[in-house]
Amino acid sequence: MHLIQVLIYMGFMVAFGPLGLGDQTAHHQSPATDDGEQCSTCEVRQQIKNMRLHAIKSQILSKLRLKHAPNISRDVVKQLLPKAPPLQKLLDQYDVLGDDNKDGVMEEDDDHATTETIMTMATEPESIVQIDGKPKCCFFSFNSKIQANRIVR
Repeated sequence: MHLIQVLIYMGFMVAFGPLGLGDQTAHHQSPATDDGEQCSTCEVRQQIKNMRLHAIKSQILSKLRLKHAPNISRDVVKQLLPKAPPLQKLLDQYDVLGDDNKDGVMEEDDDHATTETIMTMATEPESIVQIDGKPKCCFFSFNSKIQANRIVR
């Protein structure tokens, strides 16, 4: 029930928030006022951002059927997972959990591939492969362009 209330409140804030802002969105005000607090517009934006983040987290947890986020460190994962060398190598190579503080260099992907879907219909096979006038198999004819590629199905 709490999640529904948050989503409804967030919907009202998104729907009615810009009405009270007027032209303030076009002319950005400084985020800090004289006494060091945020302006009302910035506070509303921050509240909407926090509510949206909370709603997304709640949806993820509910879909995973969890009441709260799990607290698992990399050390625990290493102990729980089987010592499969390929899996451990991938975890170390790509730092899947991102718990360590080393600055990883992002590698650019030099390998680019384009996928292509080609649909072809079966043609009537020769009479040799027919039983009682009914085909025993399907016959597909591929041109040289298709034959050079890997056929999935």
